Amino acid sequence: MHRRYLSALKHSLSELHAKTAASASIGRRIHALRVALHQHKRRRAILEHRRVEAQRQAAQPALCFGSRKFFRAQFALQENGYSELSDWRKDWASKRSAQMTLDGNSSRESGNQFARLRKRAGGKFDLELRLPKQLAQRATRSFAFAGSTISCVDFSGLSFNHGNVVIQRAIDAGRPVTVKFLRDEKSWKVYVSVDDRSEPKAADFSGGSLGVDLNAGHVSVSVVDASGNPVEAFNIPCVTYGKPADQAKDTIRKAAAEVAAIAKRFGVSVVSERLDFSKKKTALKDSNDARYARMLSSFAYSSFDAALASACLRRGVGHRQVNPAYTSIIGRVKFVRRYGLSVHDAASVTIARRAMGCSERLPRSNDGTVTVPTNGSVHVTLDLPVRNGSRHVWTEWNGLNKEYHKKALAAQGSSGRKPRPGRRPKTSTGRSGAPLHGPSAEVGRSRRMPLQSRDPGVGRVPG
Repeated sequence: MHRRYLSALKHSLSELHAKTAASASIGRRIHALRVALHQHKRRRAILEHRRVEAQRQAAQPALCFGSRKFFRAQFALQENGYSELSDWRKDWASKRSAQMTLDGNSSRESGNQFARLRKRAGGKFDLELRLPKQLAQRATRSFAFAGSTISCVDFSGLSFNHGNVVIQRAIDAGRPVTVKFLRDEKSWKVYVSVDDRSEPKAADFSGGSLGVDLNAGHVSVSVVDASGNPVEAFNIPCVTYGKPADQAKDTIRKAAAEVAAIAKRFGVSVVSERLDFSKKKTALKDSNDARYARMLSSFAYSSFDAALASACLRRGVGHRQVNPAYTSIIGRVKFVRRYGLSVHDAASVTIARRAMGCSERLPRSNDGTVTVPTNGSVHVTLDLPVRNGSRHVWTEWNGLNKEYHKKALAAQGSSGRKPRPGRRPKTSTGRSGAPLHGPSAEVGRSRRMPLQSRDPGVGRVPG
């Protein structure tokens, strides 16, 4: 009898615990739904406010020539260095009349109706600026055209810092040429904007190539020779996390320009990954690397391909994109220890070799194993799969990549090194102590690293 009551009591307790756990789970779910509902309400209120503000601005647009900041300076004269309102009004009038833009028109001569550029000997240009009737007294010459008198001012011997060939090509093709006049503290400056439609240069890998690997905080660049052996490696700082969109875009463009400049100096074509951020972003919640998540979430990184293509076009450098599949594991296994490279530099070497058609077969080993580094100071030993000529080589790399990730996680756990979410990446320093990449680095201070092979080189597969 006692045992029967005890068994019934245990059964009742187990049911109570199950119901309590289910009730707690439902409570947590309700709390999560309330939080989500609150966030959706906040987001809806923000979007509704933006819609109302956009409609108000569309109905009553506000234009402030001379900058809004300078306009508001009249309400705080002492803080902005003015003793009287009349002094501010003089600067305000000067600021408002400090620039003028004349839009291009493809149906007019030289691509502009009022400012016409004509090339002269020596690579310079003459500018004919046509004036309205109210400013006819300031003209340097006038002529009759279609029954009316045209007054104009001539500027001779204009020289632009760069783009003379591009400007002349646009004028010859009959494309619009926009001319902007801007006055600063020293003088007036003339800016010319055209739509350049240059043909991209065909990629040529007969003399080698330059591989580009995009990472969180920097861009790894490696130059390989005609046989596929790495010659030099560069790390170009490229930190966009925490920056406004315009600054992030500028950082990306400067890094891309430096990549194109290095390729131009070595006389090789650029090879980059065919990036697909839409697929990678869906896997962010499955990634434990906070730096990688920040890189994919950054808006500016989606424009790296366009910036690199534009930089190569301006420099006259060939550019090709390749499939980035297994470039990281191939670099770790084949090039890190052989050439003393980092894992990112080794990945860029793999990218450069892929465009050249070099071999991607697994290395040979006497004991059937290979030692590869992880992202930290830990090394793991992997068992090389049996070579099978009937399968694609990427099938073997796929199996090796799965084994690497399994053993790398186990090695990090046994060493006590646990990844911290949101941890800032470490910055490397050169001999002078300046950071080579990281949040405090500047774009353009790349690190050059000459290479020396420790093993015989790996060349192109015959045929």
